[in-house]
Amino acid sequence: IGTEKYLEYIGGIRASGEHLLDLISDILDMSKIEAGKYKLDVEEFNIFKVMRLAVHMIEGRALDAQVRVISNLPENEDKTMIGDRRAIMQMVLNLLSNAVKFTEPGGEVRVDLSYGAEQVAITIEDTGIGIPASKLRYVTKPFEQAANQFTRNHEGSGLGLAITKELAELHGGTLTIKSMVGVGTNVRIELPRVADVPKENLIE
Repeated sequence: IGTEKYLEYIGGIRASGEHLLDLISDILDMSKIEAGKYKLDVEEFNIFKVMRLAVHMIEGRALDAQVRVISNLPENEDKTMIGDRRAIMQMVLNLLSNAVKFTEPGGEVRVDLSYGAEQVAITIEDTGIGIPASKLRYVTKPFEQAANQFTRNHEGSGLGLAITKELAELHGGTLTIKSMVGVGTNVRIELPRVADVPKENLIE
């Protein structure tokens, strides 16, 4: 390469490219959802394995941010659900990414999965900056962020929570958020173990 400075430039170019790709992907997904063109590829899969993989994928980012990720997922638990594996992975990664991004160094992100007879509940809780009560109803709307003096320095499309909410609802599920400024945020996705998806939203 010739000089160490070029390594910094290359790293910057890569990071910028990845950021741009994330923005484009979010916009494309939201456009499909809003147009009613997002199709789910429903199959039976191991939900615990997907959750453990999502936690593993976010660990590098959490380490860089000096945020501890605490997983309460059993190592050898192998239970299945029926839904779109990719969409559910995207939902979990969106929530984990947000939790890490808005948690200060030294903070924590906790991951839980409750597996019931008819329902699966995914909970991501952080000790981050929190969301003002007046902003809670807006953060799941496209391109919205709870703008305040804390969030201005955090880049993003503002689509992560909107996409997650829509994907949960496409499965026949729900997304709920509880938050307190300066204390943290709790996001819970509840999904039927067998996705309740209209035929027109399924990949044939």
